[in-house]
Amino acid sequence: MAPWTEDQALKNSLVENALYTAMHFSKDLAHTDAITDRFDIPMSGIQLMFAIEEEPLTVGEIAAYMDVHKPNVAPIVNTLEENGYIERKPSTEDRRKTYIALLPKGKETCQSIREVIVEQLISSNSVKSMTEAKSVNQALGTLVKTMKRKRK
Repeated sequence: MAPWTEDQALKNSLVENALYTAMHFSKDLAHTDAITDRFDIPMSGIQLMFAIEEEPLTVGEIAAYMDVHKPNVAPIVNTLEENGYIERKPSTEDRRKTYIALLPKGKETCQSIREVIVEQLISSNSVKSMTEAKSVNQALGTLVKTMKRKRK
């Protein structure tokens, strides 16, 4: 079996799919514009809140998760903190570390965003059946694994 890099049709299809996904995914499937407008939180703030939903993280860990430089995280943290979504918690083990944690308002907002995305998927007819939902989820999971592998 030849390596995939020798299959010109596959390479062309990958490029087309990657470009289409980059241009349309956030608006057509996730409806990010509607979400950021409805909750008045920029997408970077939403990404940060979901990054710390399971456990508090340091600014460095958040930056790695979001694939941005640490100085770019500070303004997002400041805005979310000012609006009562998150708090800074000093580490009990290492005085130099500060963790960013969700407050109840942030947890409720994450849950509401989840519900809105599902509602939008249903109302827009983006996903029409259980089979299609599972297929889209599996494809997205594969895409996420591929992207995470690139970052390691």
